[in-house]
Amino acid sequence: MKLSYMGLFVALMTTVVFALAGCGGSQVAPTGGTITSEASAARGKSGMLPGTSGEALIYLSAHNRSNVSAVYVLSYTTGKVVGELTGVRDPRGLCVDKSGNVWVVDYGESAVDEYAHGGTSQIASLSVPGTTPYGCAVDPATGNLAVTYGVGSGSGNIAVYPNAQGTPVTYSGGPSFYYCTYDNASNLLISGNSFLHTSSLYELTSGSSAVTEVSIDKHVRFRSVIQTIQWDGKALAFGGSRVAHKDHTIYQLTISGNDAKRSGTTQLLNSGASGGGSQFWVQGNSVVQGAGAHIGVWDYPGGGSPTKRFTMPVGETSDIGIAISEPPSSK
Repeated sequence: MKLSYMGLFVALMTTVVFALAGCGGSQVAPTGGTITSEASAARGKSGMLPGTSGEALIYLSAHNRSNVSAVYVLSYTTGKVVGELTGVRDPRGLCVDKSGNVWVVDYGESAVDEYAHGGTSQIASLSVPGTTPYGCAVDPATGNLAVTYGVGSGSGNIAVYPNAQGTPVTYSGGPSFYYCTYDNASNLLISGNSFLHTSSLYELTSGSSAVTEVSIDKHVRFRSVIQTIQWDGKALAFGGSRVAHKDHTIYQLTISGNDAKRSGTTQLLNSGASGGGSQFWVQGNSVVQGAGAHIGVWDYPGGGSPTKRFTMPVGETSDIGIAISEPPSSK
């Protein structure tokens, strides 16, 4: 992939401050406003504005009306669109390792691609042993990379690449798997299909050879069939679309054995979402989520109305993956 700055677009937004905890230091985040771009002309070229590798970055899977896909890169401190990655055919879920490298699941190519923080060329690409991969997670303790695949096949599948390289170990169980996350003990938690307003959750315990189902608190209910999950450092953040299809609810689940009990609730009001499935990203005391033509920032776990909200360019949607990458120097 060639590095090009000709296809870059710059979006200017005013700056406001909110806490970025958990990864060290207080930083600022993008304000409300509209992201303008020259994305239509830039398709097919990847690039990054100089000087961005030293700051926190938001990576966002995006699709336009012509069904052309790319990954936008936004500055987390200024709100500017600072780059674009176009080497992925159909980007879905995103995840980040402890060095700040970003993994992008390519649904169309049955692969998962790695980019250095602020980089524009793939530094690694791993083939997924099946079709339609969707979500990924990196275990900060072991470096293992997990990728869900086989979405829509009726069977949940996951590939675990030791130290994020080589041939994966594969596991199956339950319905289709979507998103996944590692907890503090290197246990892999996986969200599955949900039916009749109930939700499904699975776990691959560290050292185990089998995926087991986790029983979820009966008060955790959604209409959406896809739930995003992320370990927030203390509990499992588990969320999807509410019945109203306007607001999102993220539940905090405490897992003991094969039971997941609700320990908290975060309502993301006025998210502007048309349905579930959009990945959220918990970053310290904030949570960021794309929803169609909008991107919002909410207090976490407080929730409520968004503290910041901005709009994608006309024709662009942010309806699948999102992740925040910190520069290696900040870790």
